[in-house]
This record gives sequence, C-alpha cells and structure tokens, in this order.
Amino acid sequence: MSTEGLPDFEAPPVVETVLAVRYRDIPNLDAPRLIKFWGDHLSAELPEIEERPPYDAPVEQFGPDMGTSPLALRIGSSVPSPRFFCSNGNDLVQLQQDWFAYNWRKTSDNPSYTRYEKGRTKFEHWLEDLARYVDSTFGTALVPTQCEVTYINHVALTDEDLGLGPFGAVLRNIQPRSGNFLPLPEMSRHASTYLISEDGQSPIGRLHVAVERAWTGDERQPIVLLSLTARGAPRGEGLSSVLEFLDLGRRWIVKGFTDMTTTEFHQRWGASTSRRQHDID
Repeated sequence: MSTEGLPDFEAPPVVETVLAVRYRDIPNLDAPRLIKFWGDHLSAELPEIEERPPYDAPVEQFGPDMGTSPLALRIGSSVPSPRFFCSNGNDLVQLQQDWFAYNWRKTSDNPSYTRYEKGRTKFEHWLEDLARYVDSTFGTALVPTQCEVTYINHVALTDEDLGLGPFGAVLRNIQPRSGNFLPLPEMSRHASTYLISEDGQSPIGRLHVAVERAWTGDERQPIVLLSLTARGAPRGEGLSSVLEFLDLGRRWIVKGFTDMTTTEFHQRWGASTSRRQHDID
C-alpha cells in the first residue's frame, strides 16, 4: 500500500468511502449463518443489524461483451440471501452470501475524516475473519471475483460559486452553461467512465465518475455530489489480490479526482505535497 505520488488534502470533501468485494456464491451461507458470523465477529463493534434486500453488484466486462453489466448472471446458483447492514453509526458492514462491503462515513457526531489506510486495515481484518469462518464452517475458500472502492464527496458551494453554474468552479472542464436563449440549468448531472489499465496492458477495470448538483442538511446547503468508483476483477484468488486491486482503484480515484477538479478548490481543501505520518499510522 504505497502513498507515493498521491495528492493529499488537509480537509478533503470525502463524506463516505466504501471498500467491497464480490466472491463466488456460497449457497449455504444463508441468513442464520450470516447472523451467527455477525454475532461472533462484528457485534461488539457494530451492535446494530438490519435486514435489507439482496444486492447484485455490477460486473465489469471486456472483450465481446464489453461494458458494465447492471446485474450479474446467476446461472445454477441459489437465490441470494438477504443483505445485512451491521453498523454503529459511522461504520457499516454489508454482509451477503456473495458480497462483503465496509463503508465508513462522516456524521454530525463524528465529523472527522478517516483516512483510507485505517479503513483498509479494518476491511482486511473483517474480511479475514469471514474467510476463516467460511473455511471452518463449509470447508471452502472465499474466492473473490470483483472488487470495488468508492469515494463519495460533498463539495460545498458558496453564493459566488453558484453564479458560475450548477457545478460552480469545482470541475476543470465540465460546466453546463447558459445560452442565447436558455438560462443556467436548474439541475445538472454528468457521468464518465475511464478504462483502468497498467503499463499499456489490457484493461482490468473501470473508473466511474458521477457528478450531480444536490443539497444537504437541514439548511439545504448547495453542494456538488461527486462520486468515483473503481471496479474490476482481482488478479488472483487470495485476500492479497483483493487489497492489491483496492489500492490500485484508490490510486485511480485520488489522482483522477485531482485531475478533474480545479486548483482553486484544491486550495480550499488544503492541498499539500506529502502525507502526514499520523494520517497513515
């Protein structure tokens, strides 16, 4: 996990980060066994549990079927178990028979931003626990098939920013404009997709960027909602391969975020050239 060459901000606009992995369907990892895993391994730190509908994670495809499949094909597999949300307010783990995710987020009670390195450590610890539980209970390995990392940013806009357009001066090259007839748009959305590859090799994933004007809080603070998700298949079957892809995805997100946002906002967020050691420990 290298931070070399990564931009850093004293007060980044990130409000939520998600690390997730999809693995081969484990039919017997049903609701009672997921609840047992929560009770044995998560409940001390994440005492609240809630049942939700199952989630079918999108899958990045290349070659003849190139694109992002909105739903993964389930040929010959069981109906997925419910998804369980295990939380304590700031931290949330999502559990399903083929899906594990860890979200950490800012809240009014804990508004400080938890750095990626600390969140990654928790994700690794809990995923290792799940892999051991699956092995000891079913005698099978947890085999990852898709990984993803998401950063959700709330970029606050001032009145002066709003005079420049729906996205203020946040983005370098994306701003809906007024015309000879049309005024500035009331609402705007933008989406882009970038192929993730290394050293000119075949693509191994995609970076998805979504931008939207929105409002937050009781006072309806205008913001630019900027979400970046890096998703793709790990290059192996072990936990180290999952972490390797997540680190790569995080690098694409952070450097891509810096590429697409303006120097003015970098200064607002306290851009610096080096990571502070206490942020990494």
